[in-house]
Amino acid sequence: MKNNPFLYTFLLLIFVLFQTSCTNWKIATADKDVTNLHYADAIAKYKSAIAQKPERSDLKIKLANAYRKIGQSDKAVQMYGQVEDVNGLFPLEDKLHYSQMLIESGKSDGAKKWLKEYLAEKPDDVLAKNMLASIDIVVEMKKDSGDYEVQVIPLDNSISMFGETFYKNGLVFAAETDIQSAATTNPWTGYSFLDMFFVEKNTSGGYQSHEVLDPVFNSKYHDGPAAFSKDGNFVVFTRSAYSKLNKQLKNLDNVNTFYLYQSKKINDKWTEPIELPFNNPSYSVGHPTLTGDGKTLYFSSDMPGGKGGSDLYKSTLKDSTWSVPENLGATINTMGNEVFPVIQNNGKLNFSSNANINMGGLDIFETTNINGKWSSPTNVNYPINTNKDDFSLILNEGDSSGYLSSNRSGVDRVYEFKKSKFVITVNGIAINKLTGLPLAGVVITLLNTNDMSEVSILTGMDGKFTFKLAPNASYKVTGTKTNFFTQNKEFKTTEKTNPDDVKLIFDMQEVNTKTSYKIENIYFDLNKWNIRPDAALELNKLVNLLEINPKIEIELQAHTDSRADDVYNMKLSQRRAKEVVKYLISRGIAKKRLSSEGFGESRLVNKCANNIPCTEEEHQQNRRTEFKVKGKK
Repeated sequence: MKNNPFLYTFLLLIFVLFQTSCTNWKIATADKDVTNLHYADAIAKYKSAIAQKPERSDLKIKLANAYRKIGQSDKAVQMYGQVEDVNGLFPLEDKLHYSQMLIESGKSDGAKKWLKEYLAEKPDDVLAKNMLASIDIVVEMKKDSGDYEVQVIPLDNSISMFGETFYKNGLVFAAETDIQSAATTNPWTGYSFLDMFFVEKNTSGGYQSHEVLDPVFNSKYHDGPAAFSKDGNFVVFTRSAYSKLNKQLKNLDNVNTFYLYQSKKINDKWTEPIELPFNNPSYSVGHPTLTGDGKTLYFSSDMPGGKGGSDLYKSTLKDSTWSVPENLGATINTMGNEVFPVIQNNGKLNFSSNANINMGGLDIFETTNINGKWSSPTNVNYPINTNKDDFSLILNEGDSSGYLSSNRSGVDRVYEFKKSKFVITVNGIAINKLTGLPLAGVVITLLNTNDMSEVSILTGMDGKFTFKLAPNASYKVTGTKTNFFTQNKEFKTTEKTNPDDVKLIFDMQEVNTKTSYKIENIYFDLNKWNIRPDAALELNKLVNLLEINPKIEIELQAHTDSRADDVYNMKLSQRRAKEVVKYLISRGIAKKRLSSEGFGESRLVNKCANNIPCTEEEHQQNRRTEFKVKGKK
């Protein structure tokens, strides 16, 4: 059969039309998923559509917003970042959303541009103004980084958990798990609906396996968080609002609403939960907290008449009836969201807000009721707060320890914290290695590798930096400055570390493509090119340098002494340079970043040329290895 170009063209056209039709269908159904708040399904479809239509900026923005809705700020930033604001492609509201995600991803400086553009068109937006102000004072918020030790509770058989509250000798919290069936899948995240679980500490201070709370608390849809009276016999908890037909109720924005329910324990058995009287399908009420006697309830709601977003409210129980909710007022509530209130045993109220001056996402604030008026809320600062969402802070007796919920690790988890017994301080200085003078403008980042929290500061003219540390923690400190090699140092603290024990010096070396940098103590035996054990130890330092400077490409340069003839020495040095490259590759450095060159005896560093008497130590100085920066990827 002869080739038929017309048939081929026709079939190709049919294929293209089919592909286009499939892509358009994916986009349409993804848009519908977003309308129905099925973000997990929408993400998969948008990703597939973008693979077919990578030029579509609107699809990338839609995917970024879907990631934002499920709390995946890093992925949202990645997608927003692929959209260039040409001819007004970037919608105004998404400039604000992009800024929020940048701040939550620890990239506050990058958010300034978008916030300023947004405020140029909406100069009265309080949330945006607070976000911009927060960027400039975040260093001050982190100054007491060592005041608390924060450790995640090691419960691994849940996808996420949050909203912990005291109950019996342990904690009750809400958690989502891997899906068991389609009927138990939350389309918002693709995981299970929330259930309430209970966990307590064992005698050794660890945590036992958590178990599902009494079945009366767990329904077909979301359940939790909860609040118990101090005696543990009365509870108010959050639950998805649903009809008698077991269908979730939604408000005018198509968002599933939440109700508050209460139950009592009678003869060691919980009564069937009943709704609180101010539940309403057109808005949500949730995040309850109770005073110890169970007679005063604080909660969050987006009911009409608030200051904006979700506000905090108060209701009291009298003669078995809850009073009409009372808004806590403009001192606490803002145009943003105030959520997860917790009334502590000491009478203080903690809550989270995304609109006050904060570090990013939700931050935890503290206020006190004085003569019937709430004091101006104060941020509890780092490390309780981070650039991610931090909420649901509860205090043990004595107020020096407790628990909080946070997605600082990328997913909601419950963390335990306690005040440090004493403050350990790391004092350091950044120095220009060439001049020996203090170096300004170095970004010093302290990473606590136990809980992955981090804080950064910029060195001033004196090059100095100081951090407060927690005992029994592992730290990595990194120094970065444009056109200088990035450096890092690692250390651990113990209960016995003295305040002056940790001192760091960063000898910052400028990157210069015209300079050859000597690799200290890389020597070869006479007439040999194998890597000696002592040389391997030093080359590992070069491995570390290349790992923390991943864009740098280098040339390895080997040199010999003057003994033996010139041609032999040239070949020997080339073998040595190649052997160093092989070693670096064996340690995981990409081959494309490395090249080698042997110079034989052509670049001696001392007088020891041909026929000049020298000691073995002087000849050893010439048998050296250096590297030269060839460029950056």
